[in-house]
Amino acid sequence: MVNFLIVDDHDIIREGIKTLLETKVSYTVIDTVSSGEEAYRFFTSRHEQPIDIILMDITMEGYGGLEASKRILKRNPEQKIIIMTMHDNPVLIDQAIHIGVLGFVSKNALTQDLFAAIEFALNKRIFISPKLKANIENKKSYDKKLASLTSRELDILKMIASGDKMEKVADTLFISKKTVANNLAIIKSKLDIETDYELFSLTLKNNIVI
Repeated sequence: MVNFLIVDDHDIIREGIKTLLETKVSYTVIDTVSSGEEAYRFFTSRHEQPIDIILMDITMEGYGGLEASKRILKRNPEQKIIIMTMHDNPVLIDQAIHIGVLGFVSKNALTQDLFAAIEFALNKRIFISPKLKANIENKKSYDKKLASLTSRELDILKMIASGDKMEKVADTLFISKKTVANNLAIIKSKLDIETDYELFSLTLKNNIVI
């Protein structure tokens, strides 16, 4: 028998995950709570059944899922925790793995990935949803390309991403409009994109603004 604690601040999500888990006869949900604080209090309280796996939302009021996981794992480094998230931030995932979390499952793929993540956790192996992993790799690749930009190119990219026209960029940076256009062409080449729309979408997606 595998016992679970579900931590999420949305009633519907908690109940949905509970229903999903209970399709497995060997899975039992001990309780569901709505915050990191409640999860920590439940973890540190006396209860008859051990918690084999904690399924933890990461974005909640209070100190949230990452902080709750950190505190729980400080008390018991062997506790198995799987994070459920909408985020694909590589830094956030790296932090979670560093403190001992064993899984990162996309909330958009719970039905596809949750059971696999549980099996990985039971065997003390780290699982990251394939979609999250692909997004992380794309972001890391983008970060490398972004790092290749000069300070002038980065300034131009930030201004364009903020909605400034080439004329304003030229005036602000004391360069010609032609120089701005030439730099934009170089930026697109370095970032491996072709159109202004792709450039705008990329900067918007990656929060490249001043």
